[in-house]
Amino acid sequence: MAYNAFDQARVAAAASLAGGFFGGVPTFIKDNIDVAGQPTMRGTDAWSPRDAVADGEFTRLYLATGRRPWADPAVGVRVQRFRRTPALRPVRNPWNTDYTAGASSSGSGAFVAAGVVPMAHANDGGGSIRIPASCNGLVGLKPSRGRLPLDPELRRMPVRIVTNGVLTRSVRDTAAFYREAERIWRNPKLAPIGDITGPGRQRLRIAVVTRSVRRECAPEMRT
Repeated sequence: MAYNAFDQARVAAAASLAGGFFGGVPTFIKDNIDVAGQPTMRGTDAWSPRDAVADGEFTRLYLATGRRPWADPAVGVRVQRFRRTPALRPVRNPWNTDYTAGASSSGSGAFVAAGVVPMAHANDGGGSIRIPASCNGLVGLKPSRGRLPLDPELRRMPVRIVTNGVLTRSVRDTAAFYREAERIWRNPKLAPIGDITGPGRQRLRIAVVTRSVRRECAPEMRT
């Protein structure tokens, strides 16, 4: 864990400050977006962490749904198949601690899979919502670009491949998050999501590639 805010969360809960659909539900926020008064470490020990002066744009939206952040889950730089920084131990998979919790949102994935919280923030440029969802048996939907707000640092990227989102244990919870987020902030260039209460009529097709340019994938992966 990169930082804990247990005391602040308890004070807010006691004062009944958490409104919204998810009022009072505890959560974790990845430490690469700003939370007022908490250090933004960005998953690295390359510099001294700074305390954010104000909430980032996604943090404001996320907390407006009623959530109270307990902490920033540990995130690290991408190193082989595990997550770690020199100051923080590897983020292990709660189902089997010999394995990784996967990608830079691994802390969020581990906490949700372990039942610590029902939902946690994650963001995804090259798989950091989808990979920990896969590793931990969770629901991880990378939303369309522009579906949710980004902090200024991410908006300055030449190609905005990073999107914010959540990791949950059910499609129902993920759908509820996007419904509530849309009630607070919506990109008018995208069609509304609305309240998803069941499967859609349109069927999806999923492509599976079993052969790369150089080699075939392992037999167990094909099955």
